[in-house]
Amino acid sequence: VSDCPYPQETMRLIHQLRESYQTWFVRGNREEIMLKGSQGDVKWNCHQGSLAYTCDNLTQHDIEFFQSLPMTQVIEIEDYPPVSVSHGDLHNSRGQVRPGNDCMVKLLEEMKTTLHICGHSHHPFIYEADHKIVLNPGSVGVPVSGFPQAEMAVIESDGQCWKPSLLRLDYDIESTIREFQTSGLSDVSGVWGRCIIALLQTGRHYCEECMKRIQILAKETGRDPSDPVLWQQAADELGV
Repeated sequence: VSDCPYPQETMRLIHQLRESYQTWFVRGNREEIMLKGSQGDVKWNCHQGSLAYTCDNLTQHDIEFFQSLPMTQVIEIEDYPPVSVSHGDLHNSRGQVRPGNDCMVKLLEEMKTTLHICGHSHHPFIYEADHKIVLNPGSVGVPVSGFPQAEMAVIESDGQCWKPSLLRLDYDIESTIREFQTSGLSDVSGVWGRCIIALLQTGRHYCEECMKRIQILAKETGRDPSDPVLWQQAADELGV
């Protein structure tokens, strides 16, 4: 719901889906940030203008919806195996579940279903081990795996097991980028917004690269990582 223009349009589509179809949602780290922001106890840094913009464009109805979301849940559909879902891992919305890492090992030990769906990293994968499947469908809005397309997954079942597949779909990227200007997001998002635009055009994770470079510059100069000068220098080096 954040980083891109017109979050109110995203929320309108989500609420429309809720009304028209059987749906399931879990809370992610960005929803947690929006909940804190709605309470007025967040001081946005120079690189967090897009978060402030999103928070300003949410309604009380949206906030109450975020508050209602569980961090994890099990989806049970009659005649099909149950599926567990979380944004990060089972305990932390920021848990980085990746193929073969410690977080993945722990998830496989703890999950009670044969299929678990997670997100957060924006990197799509299908990982199978111990007769279990962990799926990350990628990101429909901010893909970072090198392909400038919307990412999603389709999951089919014969009633006994699940078979997921990953999809990438083309969309009008340039129209989205123009909306950064018309929505006013470009005016407040600064370097972060420029990184998002470059990411949308290329699928390259400019935001992560920028933050890593800023950490190095902060260590070299003794400046605080939130210093706008460091952000601009990192952006110049990356060409965004």
